[in-house]
Amino acid sequence: MKNKFKILLTNDAERIAGGEKYVLYLANALKNNGHQIYLAPLRNSELADKSKQMGFETFEIPYGLHGKEFNAIRILYQNIRTKKIDIIHSNSGLDRTIAAYAGRITGALNITTIHSCLSIRNNFMHAFRNKFLLDHFTPVGNSIRKILTDIDKIPSEKITVVNIGIPRNEISFNPEGRQKIREQLKIPAEQIVLGTLSRLVEFKGHKFLLRAVKQLQNQGKNFVLIIAGDGPLKNDLMDETKMLGISDRVFFLGHRTDITDILSSMDIFVQPSKDFGGETFPVAILEALSIGLPVVASEVGDLSTLVNETNGILTNPEDVQELSVALNSLISNKGRIVELGKNSRKKFESEFTVEIMTERMEKVYKRVLNEKNPDRTK
Repeated sequence: MKNKFKILLTNDAERIAGGEKYVLYLANALKNNGHQIYLAPLRNSELADKSKQMGFETFEIPYGLHGKEFNAIRILYQNIRTKKIDIIHSNSGLDRTIAAYAGRITGALNITTIHSCLSIRNNFMHAFRNKFLLDHFTPVGNSIRKILTDIDKIPSEKITVVNIGIPRNEISFNPEGRQKIREQLKIPAEQIVLGTLSRLVEFKGHKFLLRAVKQLQNQGKNFVLIIAGDGPLKNDLMDETKMLGISDRVFFLGHRTDITDILSSMDIFVQPSKDFGGETFPVAILEALSIGLPVVASEVGDLSTLVNETNGILTNPEDVQELSVALNSLISNKGRIVELGKNSRKKFESEFTVEIMTERMEKVYKRVLNEKNPDRTK
């Protein structure tokens, strides 16, 4: 059986977030395993720049709507045909459709990873794509699998859950980075730091975390909160911080690239996501586990796969009181913070490394390609 393939990974995002990190991690691991890897990111995107920096042959695609789809399909088709791609692996909304049509014309295997806990059967075009053009779906969690089968009516045999993994040594605790960030923000060494890392958008639930911080402040707890990330809600969240009277407790760091140092400065990672917002399997939590942080998170999507009583606390989404109580239980017990943090690192190493993810994905590639076209695997 042929074990090495020409694989094209696509993505249409402008900025690098969790889904784009996934693409880069998988691409690099597949390359290290001997496959020939190509990337097709959005033209002039951060992912396009990073892909080229990492040495991947990169096809920048002008993904777009309202008639632009046909040009994108044409360009992608030409590259697939020229490079004789075996497998197209799409990863986001628009590129999923573009890759599906371009791949069907060339006969390449079409696999797509679903990162969001929302139905992808948005319209007739998507429903047609899912039923007739895509060969296999690899959702990152079981919550998405359920939506694909129950709502989108995709046959279960066309779905394989492959959890996200990150490189074992990509992000690990850095004491120098911890000291640097705390000195920059004038945070005393003994003060507890809560932290979160994500886009500042509605479904991430930052406003519930701010209200929990208000309750903790009223109880006289010694802590601060770091919010790393940027997005459309930044000004609203900063205004709410002022309204709640917690401005001296909260640091808005904006978009950062020194993720290891930021996470190392924290003692407790918080993921207060809302329900029914699409949250599924945040890369930020994987990064927190890799650092060795206990995690307090909403029980939405597949977060219970990442967090349990051994390495953190799950709370009901949008429940400010429950979130406050959970955080207080850790702030008041530094020994438990250390214990849960050690378990986080163990959980990461045993379940969520990029090696584990890549091995599972390669098995999907080989099995589905053999089912579709046995001659290609000989």
